[in-house]
Amino acid sequence: MSSFKLRKQIIAYAHRLDAKGFVANHDGNVSARVGDSGDDRFLATPTARAKFDLKEDDLIVVDATGKTRSGDAKIFGEWSLHAEIYKARPDVEAVVHAHSPHASALGLGGQSLPIDFWPEAVVSLGLAAPCVAQGDIGGAARRASAA
Repeated sequence: MSSFKLRKQIIAYAHRLDAKGFVANHDGNVSARVGDSGDDRFLATPTARAKFDLKEDDLIVVDATGKTRSGDAKIFGEWSLHAEIYKARPDVEAVVHAHSPHASALGLGGQSLPIDFWPEAVVSLGLAAPCVAQGDIGGAARRASAA
């Protein structure tokens, strides 16, 4: 897929996340692998930008470590989550993470997300998506790069 087409798709999904209320303010991000699955370059939405306001030229190219290779902005703090997914699953071509208000509220309350109403998910996950302890996603990576 051409870089231009990929940029358009990322922006379309970023706008859709905002329109559906799955992100607020600067929450959530989208990234996509550039080139073959063995390539270590990724297009990504930049940190501290509202998704509704993004344009194709705002996207950055980063390597697997999150270092910006092209563009003026910096990578988002949760990049390590995206990078681990790409590392573990070479067949994954894109990652979207959102901050759904309902899932976020349950997580902050320490409650698992009940999914027993969604048969397809029950087959894979069981009766609930587990709630994990709150943490600083990307925090360890940020601290290591600052040292």
